Amino acid sequence: VTDAAGQPVVDASLSLHPPDRKRTVSAPPPVYARSFILRHPSYEAPLTFDATSDEEGHFAIKVDQPLSGPLTVEAEGYLPRTLQVRAPTSGLKLTLDSGATVRGTVTSSRGTPVNEVDVSLEKQEPGAREAPEGDDAFDGERMTFAGSSGEDGRFDIRGLPPGTYAVWMRTTTGGYERHLPDRVVLR
Repeated sequence: VTDAAGQPVVDASLSLHPPDRKRTVSAPPPVYARSFILRHPSYEAPLTFDATSDEEGHFAIKVDQPLSGPLTVEAEGYLPRTLQVRAPTSGLKLTLDSGATVRGTVTSSRGTPVNEVDVSLEKQEPGAREAPEGDDAFDGERMTFAGSSGEDGRFDIRGLPPGTYAVWMRTTTGGYERHLPDRVVLR
């Protein structure tokens, strides 16, 4: 796994999802209550074959039999990638794109840097209504990316796909309050 410049991507997470293969997940132990025993049934979960890239970007996914399916590759600061593969195979070369980066500096109204501010970017789908903060009934799909400001007030959030985002800033220290979200469009 490499980046667009050909440099290895360390600690990329790879998951091969063969179709129609499931594994049985054991039920948790029974819970004994006053007058009854609560048992949870076992259930079927999708079977995946997983690996992590090493310092040279190499990885190995061991399969128990030949199969085909989607391989998902994710790494911090990069856009996720999914492709169809057939296993076993060797010499597979994967390149991850870095996506967009949002950088900024959080300052007080007096212009001094504010540290330990949680900054999140929530992707806004076209035509979707915005959920009020704390609205657990919101049924739209959310894609959120996060970071926090350092001692100098700076933050850096990488690996963002194109789109329109609401930018939220929150802190619990220093008496600062959150303002309505700003919008940013990434192309």
